[in-house]
Amino acid sequence: MEQDIRMDIFNEVQRTLLGPMGGEEEQLDKNPLDFYTVGVLFPAVISGVEYGDDTPDLGASVDDQNGENKKNAEEEHEQADVNDQEVEYYSGRRRSRSTKESASGEEDSLELSTKFRPSAAGLSVLVRKGSHLHLGVSFATYHAITVERENTAREGGSSRLRVFSRQPFLAEFDYSQNGPNVEDRFLYECRGRVETIILSDACRLSIVTRPYPHATDFEIKTFTLINNVRAASFKDQKRPLDCIFQPCIKLICPSGFSPFEDLSSFRNMGEEDINLKLLYRNYKTYGLGHGISVNWSTTGDLTDLVQTEVLPVEKVNGVDMNPPAYHGKEILFMKKLGGQALHPSYDWKVVRAELREFCMSYGSWILSQQQAAESEHPPLRRELLEQVESNLGKCQELLGRMEEGITLLDQNPDALKAFQDANQAMFVQRVMADFSRHRRIKKRVQHDSEVFDDALPDYSAIPYDAGSGELWEDGRLSPDNASRKGTLARWRPFQLAFLLSQIKGIIDPSSEDRDTVDLIWFPTGGGKTEAYLGLTAFTIFYRRLSAKSVSGNPNDGAGVSVLMRYTLRLLNKQQFERAGILVCACELIRRKEILNYGQTRISNGIWMGSSMTPNTIEIQIENYATYIRSIDKGQTINPWIISPPVLSCPCCGNRLVKEQVSNKVTGRWGYFQRLHLKGKATGPFHIACTNTRCDFHVTAKTLPQREGFTLPIYEVDKLIYQQRPSLLFSTVDKYVQLAWNSDCFTLFNLDFSAGTIARRHPAPSLIIQDELHLISSALGTIYGVYEIAIERLCVEAGGLLPKIIGASATVRNARQQCSRLYARSHFMQFPPPGISADDSFFARKISGEDRTSRMYVGFMAAGTTTSTALIRLTSVLLERIPALPVDNSSLDNYYTLVVYFNALKELGKFRTFLTDDIVAYRKFLANHFNTFVKRFNHDELCELSSVMTAEEITTGLDRLEKTTLPSLNEQNQTALAPLLAGGIRSLKEAESALHSLFSVMLNEESFIKLGLPYRGEASADKKTFMDFLRDVFPKENQPVHVAPATNMISVGVDVPRLNTMIINGQPKTSAEYIQASSRVGREKPGVVFSFLSPTKNRDRSHYERFKSFHQAYYYHVESTSVTPFSGPALEKVLPTVLIALTRGIFLQGRPGVFDARSPSYRTFISDLLDQVTARAKKIHPESATKEIYPVIRKIEEDYFDKIELLEGGRTLADNHHYLKYDPLTGRMQPTFEFHRKVFNAPAQFTQSSLEEHLSTLQTLRNVESSSLIIIKN
Repeated sequence: MEQDIRMDIFNEVQRTLLGPMGGEEEQLDKNPLDFYTVGVLFPAVISGVEYGDDTPDLGASVDDQNGENKKNAEEEHEQADVNDQEVEYYSGRRRSRSTKESASGEEDSLELSTKFRPSAAGLSVLVRKGSHLHLGVSFATYHAITVERENTAREGGSSRLRVFSRQPFLAEFDYSQNGPNVEDRFLYECRGRVETIILSDACRLSIVTRPYPHATDFEIKTFTLINNVRAASFKDQKRPLDCIFQPCIKLICPSGFSPFEDLSSFRNMGEEDINLKLLYRNYKTYGLGHGISVNWSTTGDLTDLVQTEVLPVEKVNGVDMNPPAYHGKEILFMKKLGGQALHPSYDWKVVRAELREFCMSYGSWILSQQQAAESEHPPLRRELLEQVESNLGKCQELLGRMEEGITLLDQNPDALKAFQDANQAMFVQRVMADFSRHRRIKKRVQHDSEVFDDALPDYSAIPYDAGSGELWEDGRLSPDNASRKGTLARWRPFQLAFLLSQIKGIIDPSSEDRDTVDLIWFPTGGGKTEAYLGLTAFTIFYRRLSAKSVSGNPNDGAGVSVLMRYTLRLLNKQQFERAGILVCACELIRRKEILNYGQTRISNGIWMGSSMTPNTIEIQIENYATYIRSIDKGQTINPWIISPPVLSCPCCGNRLVKEQVSNKVTGRWGYFQRLHLKGKATGPFHIACTNTRCDFHVTAKTLPQREGFTLPIYEVDKLIYQQRPSLLFSTVDKYVQLAWNSDCFTLFNLDFSAGTIARRHPAPSLIIQDELHLISSALGTIYGVYEIAIERLCVEAGGLLPKIIGASATVRNARQQCSRLYARSHFMQFPPPGISADDSFFARKISGEDRTSRMYVGFMAAGTTTSTALIRLTSVLLERIPALPVDNSSLDNYYTLVVYFNALKELGKFRTFLTDDIVAYRKFLANHFNTFVKRFNHDELCELSSVMTAEEITTGLDRLEKTTLPSLNEQNQTALAPLLAGGIRSLKEAESALHSLFSVMLNEESFIKLGLPYRGEASADKKTFMDFLRDVFPKENQPVHVAPATNMISVGVDVPRLNTMIINGQPKTSAEYIQASSRVGREKPGVVFSFLSPTKNRDRSHYERFKSFHQAYYYHVESTSVTPFSGPALEKVLPTVLIALTRGIFLQGRPGVFDARSPSYRTFISDLLDQVTARAKKIHPESATKEIYPVIRKIEEDYFDKIELLEGGRTLADNHHYLKYDPLTGRMQPTFEFHRKVFNAPAQFTQSSLEEHLSTLQTLRNVESSSLIIIKN
């Protein structure tokens, strides 16, 4: 069986930070509190409170740690380093305790579990009265003893040493309604409902029995382990001899424990809450932790074991996306759906029959779910049965849409052709991606020679059922490998079902499907992107075929066809690169079928802010030229310049930029300008492949003849407005540019060249809003108002409403959210749920052992500040993972540690720790485990946060994905065994540990083992050793070792080699927690350490109920809220919407002076606001007239009041009216120079100095009011 490296990682953390490290009766020459950070019960304080941090005195002796000989300076240092929040939290608890003493020993024992240095830990269970239990209690204490140890051979003899000796304790006994069967082993006393067993001088067990109010034949039992020792003061609690380590309570109930039921009333629940109750009804909670976490296990149908866990582990199984009904079904292969143009046997009649059989399998499942719900025992409540009917009704509706899609393909030749070519494009893009991956692994993508250039494969020669990664040999298709079966280009069933269900909504603009918002709700990593990319290809092809049928010219169906919108720039950029492969595949098909798809290229555009992409051709030329010059000269790239958006060819993987390889600039440039007649470069940079045999290879010399063969990628705003790319990626707040820039209206395929507003192409047919859960709160509210402008521009001049697709893995209350954002009449979640969260037919949770599961580990410190605990956990992972006994190729998947933070402030603090405290603790660990001491190397770090520049994000993601640990052959693996065991995995790591390496390895014995000649001369032996390292370690770059990140990576980032993560603190929402943790374990099993703070009640709750939360964490996703028709939202955004539509419709895209007081303009604005009111009535029929209408009319009144005050001939402001170039800073600075010539001003200015101007947003994000700060002195 393959080794589970995650368990090795967990074991290292467990033995180092929980213990014991050296076995049941270990002896430590260091204070155990310097290691053991979790699972410690401290002595309770008798009186008085002194606060102090617990920064370890690394390497202190036993005598120093007895609590007697602490230096005053150390105490002052510790007290100064306490986290203010922790002091406030705990002092608040102590104040409440002193104000009102506990009424019973029960409350006292539970309160002891919540102290900064907890003195108790326990659990509560629900049992039937009279149940018999078997109890097991274990823990350990440490005693100081003197031992005699042998000295080194050089020193000779032996010496006496004081050490900490571990004393394990284990007690097991039966417990019944008559009390515990402890005989004479332990002292037992009972006072009312509180029973106490004195286990030792150090520890007692408290048992409290309480009635269960919801069932009289059940009772709640709370078992608490309590440290008996008392400390005179807060600082005396740190005496390791008085502490209890590794506590555990284990309960066995032969008759089974009962679950703590959710007894919420159905009367107060909405449909979504009832649905969640139905879907997650089989997930129960059998234990509640107090200061510790709880686990339970089930035998058959009986949960008979509940126990405490200091480091709780819960494996969240993956989902099986291939229902048994489709096993062996060839209809899922993309190439077989591509039609007879790819192979004569792919006849539509045969495919149609198989597609109908595909649908029938889903219909059979719906029927089986109905029968299962009706026969369930015990029977479902009436409310749940009604919900079953509702859910299965939606499943039946989806089935009908899938079947209708097949019928439309049968009846509409254009739809069938688009469907087949979309499948062909998906097949080609899968092959391209696999081909690129092969060439990258074989190091054929970055070189100066054409010898390594490879032609794109002959797609017709690749079998429909080819396997991934096995087709190629040295850049060519291998006939022997091609015959191996696999799933390289196979739809997941839900993806094909989704595509079939969307056919009508795309081809019939008047259908109910077109007016339906479809939300792909699928687990992270499930393949949502592929699903909507398939629909994207279908949409692009169908528009052109339909135009050809109507006008005879397929070019009429070109233009911007699909709008892909995201909220985060990092995700936007990564998905843009991913979609580039599909767009190139579509473009290759267009080239072959110009009669069907026209001369206009199928292209991909990215429309973002100036930090990510150049907004003008001048900026592009300046930045790319600087970038190219810096690389050619071997200089460091200025992170503030805008770097090229694509670094590798989407088709063949060839690098488009030169790079430093082995201290030499290597490669060829895929970015170049047109050559002037005299050979001078001029105009914008074009992008083409550097592989001379690629279909997208062009050079500056061949550009005049092959301009149509460059990569179909546009990243400059002006070029995007001119070219109108088929697929346009953007962040949602880029659309605010509609209010500032008249060129933006071309993105809706509007044309103003004839002096009137007209359509050059149909409006965009499809809008895809990925990660819909991020369109919530303030951003979602603002965005919901601005959507009015987007919709109006789509329908203007004879346009049609686009189809809207949403996608998310973590969303709740989606129907209401989509209704308020898009004001569509219908909503459907895809796939609809059935009767259990574990089975929606298209996705079934894997039951039993799943080696692809994501493993979550709960970590909550005891008695140390969160900073100290984080330093220790990070140090253990960074220090011990490289020393695991596995080869580099396996370890690479776990080598990079992602540390996720909820705030930039916390991330900044962590960066300081990396270069100071973590280095110190890693040295402490290295000395203890006899591994090599390494200094911190900044090359090991890659930060992913909002403060990073576009260049840093681009290169960082590229490095995370493609820079790996060097692969070692078997001979080198053996030769390097001592170094690998010591944590050295690459040449860079060796160079960071030279001092330690030389001190250990520069001796005759080590050289003999390595097969090296030993001379006994330091300088010569150092050179021999370093030459050996350079020879055996391939000279790849050092992969990233630690990647601190914020919520920028919480969605969409898909780097398969990231599989180890710390989440520092429970994020604000469960959705963010699920999304962030899903960045690891995408292809290999991942491990997530959930680092929780004991000072935060929410974190503590998650720790104590770790299993309950993780076994069904989608249940806990919070509802998203958007309120676009609230008064403040309308007042903030509606004027910007009016200005955008004034610019695009009333002024018909022609900026210039106009009379805003004219009756025609008043009528135009009034009509717009009537449409806004109608939209409000559709969403809020009850409150629209009473509450919303007066707000809208007040906005209209204020709008024209301001216009009346603005005298003189004025125009609408462009961005440049309020920006002026500052030669001192080299940046654009705000200016009021032109404000008397314009009607509107940026919102931040209208709140202060330009109050009479019309307020216009420049972003949809920073919508809170700004405060002006005046420095007086």
